[in-house]
Parts: sequence; C-alpha cells; structure tokens
Amino acid sequence: MDNSDLEAAVRSGVVSADVADRLRNFSAKRRSAPEADEERLNLVSGIADVMSAIGIFMFVGAAFLALTLITPLAAAWVAPICWLLAEYFTRRRKQALTSFLIYGGFVIASGLAVVAVAFMLPFGGSAIQFDTRPTPEPVSLVQALIIAAGMMACSMAWWVRFRLPIAYAAAWVAGVNVATHVIRLCFPDASEAFVGFYLLGAGISLLAVAVWWDITDIRRETYRTDVAFWLHAAAGFAIAGASYRLLFGLQRQTDGWDRLYNFATLDPGISAAIAGLLLFAVFLCVALVIDRRALLMSSLGFAIPAAAKLFSSLSPAIAPFAAAMGIGTVLILLAFGWLSMRKALLALLPTTLRAQLPRTAIENFSSRPVR
Repeated sequence: MDNSDLEAAVRSGVVSADVADRLRNFSAKRRSAPEADEERLNLVSGIADVMSAIGIFMFVGAAFLALTLITPLAAAWVAPICWLLAEYFTRRRKQALTSFLIYGGFVIASGLAVVAVAFMLPFGGSAIQFDTRPTPEPVSLVQALIIAAGMMACSMAWWVRFRLPIAYAAAWVAGVNVATHVIRLCFPDASEAFVGFYLLGAGISLLAVAVWWDITDIRRETYRTDVAFWLHAAAGFAIAGASYRLLFGLQRQTDGWDRLYNFATLDPGISAAIAGLLLFAVFLCVALVIDRRALLMSSLGFAIPAAAKLFSSLSPAIAPFAAAMGIGTVLILLAFGWLSMRKALLALLPTTLRAQLPRTAIENFSSRPVR
C-alpha cells in the first residue's frame, strides 16, 4: 500500500490516523530516511498495470494511425476514446502507467483538434518557425496563443475529472506558453536579454507553484506530493535551461524571441564553465533546502559540459570521462549524505521558514493537518 491508500483508509475509517502514522514511521525507520525524503513516484502499479498499458498502447496507437490515414483531423476522435478508457483505468483502477499512456494519447489527439481549429480561423501575423527546414510552415502568434490556450483547457479538464498529477503540471506549462505568446504580441521586438530573463522568470514562477503544493503537505503523504513533483520537474528544466543559456550563449544566432526555439548552447569558455559549476552548486543548495532533486537533475546536462571544459585544459582526451566521473561522484556522495547536508543547511534558516519544509527527523511524533 502506498500513502494514497493509507490516506483513503484513514478517511474511510478502516484504520485510525495514529495507526497510519505508526506504519509510516515503521517504514521510515526500516529505510533510515524520512518518508518525505524518499520522493516516491508511483509510475507502475504492478504487472497488471504493465499489461494494461501495453494493450492501451497497441489499441490507441493503431486507432490513431488508422484514423490518420483517412485524414489527420480524424485522429482527434482518439481523444474521447481515451477519456472513456480513463474512466475505468484512471478513475476506478488507478493504474499509474496506463493512466500516463491514456493521458498522452488524449493530449496528442486533442492537440490535433486544437491545431485544426486554430488553422481554420483567419488569423495572420508574424510567423513562428517551429523547425529549421528551408520552407517551414508558419504559425501566427494568435494561432499559437489559441493552441496553447486549448491545450491548457484540455489538461485542466483532465485534472478536474481524473486528478492525474501530471495533467495539472501540463496545464501550468501550457499556461506559461499562453502568457509567453501574449507578451510576445505586446513586445514583438524584445531583446535577447529580455527573452532570456523572461524565460528564467517563467521557470521561477513554476517553482513557486510547486513549492506551494509542497507546503500544503510537507510530510508528502497525499497526492499533493505527486502534483508538486511534476511541477518541480517542469520548473527545474525551465530554470536550468534559461540560466545556462544566458550564461553560455546559444550556438545559432538568435534574434529576440528566436531564443524560444533554440536549445543548443555554445561550448563554454573557462570563465563561463566555472560560473556554470557555481550555478550548479546554487541549484544543489536550493534542492537540499526544499528536499527536491528535480532542479539538480535538470541542470546535469549543462553541468557536465562545464566540468568537461575545465578538465580539457589538463587533458582533452579524458575530459568527458573525467567530467562524468566527477559529477557522478558528487551524486553518489549526495546519495550518502543528503540528510546530513540538509540538516546543516536548515540549521542556518529561520525557524518560521524551516517549519514549512520537510522535516529531517526519521519519525513523525505528532499529526500535522494537510492544508
């Protein structure tokens, strides 16, 4: 049984809240770590879940391809099929992997419908280039805004009905895209620096929402912790990507809002590499304080090239291997000393702030109502 099962059992009166707490404390003692520190993520419910997921993947995938052969818009009919499947597999059976696949199919199918509607509307305007082909298909800013708003509405409807945590995070990411296109309409000639810092601010706003969800359940005993995880993952990617692109620069020449669609960073110089590793250390401190590893893991793709640049001054041949071993050593040391390092950092914070963060004690001795 996971925490959501225990929570439901307490609400139903099957077990008392005290018994549930004792079970959680027993589990924490066996693992020598607080329950919150585990950051458990329910991805697979069991072999039955895997079998259902394979069946759903084959059925929905075949239906999608068959309808696409008729006309691409016909594939939008997969969306209501996925909704009906979710009524059983997500709402009733609560199978994790199957629920993710069904939601993915719903998003793709409903996305096709939203894109079709957006292209049917007579909106022109400046073009967004989604690829680097010689003659890419342009999408006007108004059309892009409609698509982002439609995807936000679809994900939010899925969240309201099925309470799937990843759907809530996806709705927030789509909401950030809506805000981005509105700002782009208002400031079409924004500078590269403005766009870079805006993307950083967007990531920080996602992190703030994720932290709020964490604060509502600092023991991470309810579905709120899964919602927070996916928000942290999205925020970590956005913050790390924006920070390191501002720091290293981009490989392709960009002009203002073109930074939105350019993800490849330049090979950093020595000074930029040092700054990148210092930024990685900042991410590490933030991850330790809030007891979330998403921000740290999202920055690995940038920290490794920075470390390789430093090692290349000694021996270019072994630089990639030395960088991987160095960063890997840091992660292994964190696995051993995460709890003790958290204790040291939390001791530097005010008591009122520490009260809103996950505890470092192995056992919980009193109940804390979920906000």
